[in-house]
Amino acid sequence: EQLEEITHAESSIREAREPEACSCDPVTAVGCKEALRIRGGIAENIHPGRPSGFGSVFFLHTLNGFLFALRTCRAPFVDMDPLNSQAYYNASLGNPWEYYFEPVQRRWQSEKELPVRNFTDWEIMFAQHREPWALHVPWSGE
Repeated sequence: EQLEEITHAESSIREAREPEACSCDPVTAVGCKEALRIRGGIAENIHPGRPSGFGSVFFLHTLNGFLFALRTCRAPFVDMDPLNSQAYYNASLGNPWEYYFEPVQRRWQSEKELPVRNFTDWEIMFAQHREPWALHVPWSGE
């Protein structure tokens, strides 16, 4: 199962290397082929015992998710979950992104429903370690 996830992530990251011409408006979702859910950091299955830090969860991974979405004709929204933002998630408060920032959500939901896919852990890893279009930091494991 993990090999299938890795193969899929490699394929989708390749898609972002040469962005297709599209007229996707990330705010209204007009012209977008699907929505991209940005869930936070990297889960335990990739970094056991090492949850993503604040800067990675709220900046590096999130901004790379936006860049990936824009390069692949997807409308991004931020919906951090307990698994991928575990150090910052409080069930009574909900989405940790909204503790600090304005919501980036599916405002278009009532007007046009799009299929939703997650920005996966492996896509996060491949983007930040391999891709020239992505944001990189010197402490990202290199």
